[in-house]
Amino acid sequence: MGRCDNCRTVILFGGVSTSGLRFCSQSCAEQAHLAIVGQNLPDREVRKHVWDVYKAACPCCGGDGPTDIRPSYRVFSLIFMTRWSTHPVLGCRSCGIKSQLLGLVFSLVLGWWGFPWGLLMTPVQVLRNLFALLSGDNGTPSEALDKVVRIRLASELAAVSPPEVAAPAMPKAS
Repeated sequence: MGRCDNCRTVILFGGVSTSGLRFCSQSCAEQAHLAIVGQNLPDREVRKHVWDVYKAACPCCGGDGPTDIRPSYRVFSLIFMTRWSTHPVLGCRSCGIKSQLLGLVFSLVLGWWGFPWGLLMTPVQVLRNLFALLSGDNGTPSEALDKVVRIRLASELAAVSPPEVAAPAMPKAS
């Protein structure tokens, strides 16, 4: 049992291992690769793109920005099974509030029904949503937005880069 080196999900069985790292899925391994490539992009260029996204109209509702990553938190329980998660939304403050209220109601209704984790995690996720609702914008893009923009730029760069030239095939011996 271990944790995914990208999303930190617990890996019970299987997973994908590359370059000494372990991931829960192939898509997580690819996203981690893009994050590594994104870290090597010039900070000045990335900052320009981050501010462009931050000042842009909301992709959810089309309203005025600032646009940022706004997380909501959920917990779902059923007898001996409990699952909690974070749902990031790229959107304006209004769209973030809607997502956080949905997470709050979802957790209050469906979080309590598991033992023991449902009883323990429901108040945690409810409080996380309340703190997210009460916290305002500080006027600068978040680190989460920076990470998303870096990954997006890295994936665009990977799509534009020419494919590697394959080595010529060896002739078959007859």
